Amino acid sequence: MEVDALNDILLQHDPSLKIELFENEYLNVYLSKYLILSAWEANEILSLNNEFELGHFETEKMADFILEIAKGNIVFVEYRSVFRKLFLSKYRVFNKVKFLRIKSKFIDKKKVRIYSGNEIFQMAD
Repeated sequence: MEVDALNDILLQHDPSLKIELFENEYLNVYLSKYLILSAWEANEILSLNNEFELGHFETEKMADFILEIAKGNIVFVEYRSVFRKLFLSKYRVFNKVKFLRIKSKFIDKKKVRIYSGNEIFQMAD
């Protein structure tokens, strides 16, 4: 994956994206207060908030995935409790259609943030 090529593809499809390029090694895409995607050239990793690896992708597939996130088609559920941070996965990732069907499991729970690339469903701190 080439970071410059990824940057060009993303800006071509959505010029409004806030992207910061770091020495042609990685880039950050700032989508919201809670959502920063980092793409690393060396190992083709896409990470969420530098904490959770979303996968290994080639340039075009990574661009498509980032654009899907930016459009709000993917929802992130982030658990803020100490137990979850230490022992279990802190994040769950859903496509928006599935999330809307099961959102009652997560809405109004303490210590749970829910957000997508273009919407914050619930804030918890």
